[in-house]
Amino acid sequence: IIKNSTIYNGKQSEYTKAAETMMDMCMAEFSLHEERLQSLEEKINPAANKSTQDVGMEDTHHYSNILPVLVQDTIIQSTTIDEFHLAILNQFNLILLGTVDAMVKVSHSQAFHIPVNAKVAPDYYQVISTPMDISTLKKNIEKHK
Repeated sequence: IIKNSTIYNGKQSEYTKAAETMMDMCMAEFSLHEERLQSLEEKINPAANKSTQDVGMEDTHHYSNILPVLVQDTIIQSTTIDEFHLAILNQFNLILLGTVDAMVKVSHSQAFHIPVNAKVAPDYYQVISTPMDISTLKKNIEKHK
């Protein structure tokens, strides 16, 4: 969003400053949840907590040892690896959706809430090759993208 706003509106634009404020807020939200995010990553990818030298083939088949798993103080009764991954992903998505909801509350962020209307900015989609807005972010999170 910052990159697109900088390209289309300029570095000193109020829109770009709002986008930068949203990014600062995201980083603060992630910092608040850093331990939880790390814990989720370690549950879904145990090798993430080891050096590459320490990771062996046995690490790729250890999921049966950690099901059911404690996720956010709730026991998730997972019978398959896919259910396990989905449970972890859903917890991660809750953090992301909370962050996106906070982005909406940033002052002057309204321009980023929905996709740019081509009637209002006819050249936008010729200038910006990868458009992004908060509603698209939210949809992507909900679809696990």
